[in-house]
Amino acid sequence: MNFIGVDISKNYIGFSVNICNTNICSPLCIIKNKKIIFMEKLKEIKEYYKDVFFVIGIPDKKIHEYNHIFIKNFTHRFRSLLQPFDFTNENYTTFLSKSFNIDKKKRTDDIASSLFLKDYLLEKKIINIS
Repeated sequence: MNFIGVDISKNYIGFSVNICNTNICSPLCIIKNKKIIFMEKLKEIKEYYKDVFFVIGIPDKKIHEYNHIFIKNFTHRFRSLLQPFDFTNENYTTFLSKSFNIDKKKRTDDIASSLFLKDYLLEKKIINIS
């Protein structure tokens, strides 16, 4: 099973990948949040990685209610393309991902995605750090 992290925001979507339960979660790409671009990228990812499970980052509703609702609605709209999937807490991953970024103008959505993807895999005991 290949796990794909998806960091959804109003303007951009970042993707990351964990291939076959290794301990490595790598940033994959960032795309503009446009329906046709998103649908094409999902198709491309599914064709390339075959057996995929999507992990979608979502903030705590108490902290970021607007973003929480936006991501729930977005996911609901594309649920048939995102099957199978699960949500995971993405609180502070964007903030943390910026600390990895030397170029402050560069987007970090893919890095944030790799951070919450690794947290999800550790929490679900799919991978371990030993």
